[in-house]
Order: sequence, then structure tokens, then C-alpha cells
Amino acid sequence: MAVLIVEDDPALARLLRTLMVRERLGVRVESRGDTALPAIESGRYTAIVLDLMMPGMSGFEIVRHIARVRPELLRRMIVMTAASQSRLQDFEHRAAIWSLIRKPFDLPEFLRTLRECVVAHTPHRFEQIEELKRCLAAGASACGARTALAATSFDRDLMPAATFGYDNGVVEEYFPLPVSSKYPICVTVRTGRAVWLASLASRPSDYSQLLPIWTMNAAHALATVPLLAGESLLGAIGCTFGDPQQFDEAQREMVLNMANDCSTMLAKHRAAART
Repeated sequence: MAVLIVEDDPALARLLRTLMVRERLGVRVESRGDTALPAIESGRYTAIVLDLMMPGMSGFEIVRHIARVRPELLRRMIVMTAASQSRLQDFEHRAAIWSLIRKPFDLPEFLRTLRECVVAHTPHRFEQIEELKRCLAAGASACGARTALAATSFDRDLMPAATFGYDNGVVEEYFPLPVSSKYPICVTVRTGRAVWLASLASRPSDYSQLLPIWTMNAAHALATVPLLAGESLLGAIGCTFGDPQQFDEAQREMVLNMANDCSTMLAKHRAAART
């Protein structure tokens, strides 16, 4: 489940991207209409937030083109614009899109519109999030973890799918997280292998970016494990612990079982979204 943002205002694009992360959605941002068009035509995005006044190819032109080649995608479009009412008189596809929101917009109204669009096209989304939360809570309790995080791969980034044990907003500050980053969870996604850090005190310089969040959560050990569906890598889970760990065979098996359960849920819901 992902949202495409087509917006040339950098500040607004950053705000919208942050909102998508908080909504547990994958996100891609394009600042030009012409470069966004292939992504729109691909049909992979649950919702498309489109500015009408764009360089390269205007939002008007994009909507007209999509109406000709893939008209079913118009119902995924949330159009945002500061164009005058007289200019919008020429917007003949207004009734076909999901919604038109005027700038400056009301944030609660935008989020309500976005959620309705996402739910309409991925009706099992919130069920998936709740299932993942329950899985993380049960797995963390079983293996003694203080916090747990499930992140899924999207393009070259990781996006949070569900969390356990973190204060609101803490995790979202770090995402979208480029897979190329030097975080343990990124290393796991790049290599497909688990990372077991029995004591964070012995490896502070390797992951200095994470020291603030580890300190905040009183973490002293960490494990990250890939989320796999067959040979497909879906993302990874990460767990932190309040004390140094031995990570013996039994504890590793419990963390791996949590990852397997999460992988099964993600694969099931992805298959449902494609049908």
C-alpha cells in the first residue's frame, strides 16, 4: 500500500510525506508531472495526491491523459490546487477523481479524504496493521523484548508497518529510511541476514545515529531479522532489549518465529490486495 505525491512545493511535499509515514503507507514523491506519469500509469499506487499546477506536465494534462489510457485510476486521485474557480471550470474530469481539495487545505479534512481513498482500494489495510501489532506484542513478550518494529521495503526505502512499545511519533521521525543506511535493520534488508547485537555498549560507533533512540528506550541489546515470503524479501523486524542478551538458540528461535508470523500476515494481505 503506497501513495504517490506529485507536488513541486518542497515544503508541502515534505509535510505530505511525513503524513504518509504516520499513516503507515509507502510513499514516493515526484516534483514534475512528466516524471510522475509513468509511476501513475503503473497502477501500483493506492492513492495519488496530485497538484494541478506542475512543471513539465500540468496536473490537468496528467488527468486528461489518464482518462484516455487508464480511466479506472482516476478514482485514486486526490487533486490539490490553488487554481481559481474560473480555471477549474475547464477541469472536465472533476467528477471522476476521488476528491478535489483547495489550497490552503484543512489537515484533518485531507487525512480523512486520504484514509477513505486508501480503505476503498485496500479494504484489509487496517486489519493488517492490527494483526501485525498483535503479532509484535506476542513475539516481544515471548522473547523478552522491550520494543519491536516491523518495516517493509518500498522502492529503496523502508517504511514502518507496525510497532510495539514505542511512544507515539518516535519511530516515524526516522522514516522513510533508505535501505542504504547504516542501521542494523537496513543491513538485514540488504543482506537478507539477521543481526544479533548482544550488547549495544560494545558497538556504539557502528550505529551512532541510533544512540538517541536506544537511550530513550533504555535499550541494551538488539536483534533484526528479515521478513521473508518464500524467496521474496518483504522487509525486516527489529527488537530491542532492556538488558544485554546471550541470544541463545531458544531465544533466537522465538525472534525468528515472530518474523515468520509477520511475514505470513504481510504475504496474505499483499495477495488479497492484488485480487
